[in-house]
Amino acid sequence: ARFYDISNLSATYAFTETYIRDFNTEYNFIRNYRGALAYSYSTSPKSYEPLSKIGFLKKSKYLRLIRDFNFTLVPKQVAINNNFDRRYSERKIRNLNPEATLEQPPFVDKAFNWNRTYNLSYDLSKSIKIDFSANTRALIREFEGEQVLKGDGDDAGKGGYELNPDGTIRYETESYELHRDSILTSLKEFGLTTDYNHNASVSYSVPLNKIPFLDWTNVSARYTGNYEWRRGPLIDPQVRKENIERGVGYRGDTLGHTVSNGQQLQLNTTLNLLSLYNKVPYLRDVNRGKPKRNVRNVQDQKKKKGEGIGAVEEEEEEEDDEKDLKVLNGFLKVLMSVKNVSGTYSLNRGITLPGFKHEATYLGMDPGAVMAPGMGFAFGQQRNFGD
Repeated sequence: ARFYDISNLSATYAFTETYIRDFNTEYNFIRNYRGALAYSYSTSPKSYEPLSKIGFLKKSKYLRLIRDFNFTLVPKQVAINNNFDRRYSERKIRNLNPEATLEQPPFVDKAFNWNRTYNLSYDLSKSIKIDFSANTRALIREFEGEQVLKGDGDDAGKGGYELNPDGTIRYETESYELHRDSILTSLKEFGLTTDYNHNASVSYSVPLNKIPFLDWTNVSARYTGNYEWRRGPLIDPQVRKENIERGVGYRGDTLGHTVSNGQQLQLNTTLNLLSLYNKVPYLRDVNRGKPKRNVRNVQDQKKKKGEGIGAVEEEEEEEDDEKDLKVLNGFLKVLMSVKNVSGTYSLNRGITLPGFKHEATYLGMDPGAVMAPGMGFAFGQQRNFGD
């Protein structure tokens, strides 16, 4: 598959509506709109080994580390998922009092969320692997109040207004087009981010096993950095308006967001001691249980040939040596009963900073504030992350 194939794209859409009315309720309906747009590309990229065919490198096992140098040019997986979830509900209580002439407004509950996920897997080489995943939750902002209807019917243009940050009504609208444009504008701006987080990891298999006298060792290291940005709660618009008018107090629309990061360092080691034992020929024979010759058979053969008593005594001494050898081999087998040894070292650290004033635009950083909080903090750095 190629990265531009249409088969890499997928889309879904679903709509559900629930409508209820009874003696006390004039109407109560809930509408759910769900849609998804996804791109997913995966492949098995070619690994290039530019030094593998050089003659003198192929002949020496001590140059395997250089000969096996390799790299890939493209990632093996790229995935982007967009999930849209819009909910609109409206409920109006029936007027059961004949003397009441004031029309009761309906209760409106609506939300429009846009969730995005990103995934990237890239094997830079056979021993270096990079993985990155990110999640963004955004709110699509639209007019407050009742839905703005389209058409020329009796209910067309009902409701619809937008609030300023200070709580005042920016303008009312009776235009379906203006209501539509407010949603489209928010979509073009990718919504109002409410939560962002990502996770990045790099793993490295140290090629010690390509060195002949260290081929019994396996060592791997992994670094993981994560980052999260959460939007802070908004200040009451009336309080903010008063602060702006008086020029005192905090005049932003929120007391500050919260950012946090985490860092994990992990080192794994595995020692294949059986391979180490087998490098010594005698220990290899002990491990494999190589059969020994039968001393008594040799004695009988020599007796038949008439080699005399002296030869028999010599063979008896050899038999005693054989017994000692069996004891030694048994002791060595006990020592070599440990076949593998593995160990793991892990270090976990993290920082949480409340009151962060900047937005999460690119990888959780704000280009309007010199990419605060900085690339280092966004990928797990614990000290001097502002450098």
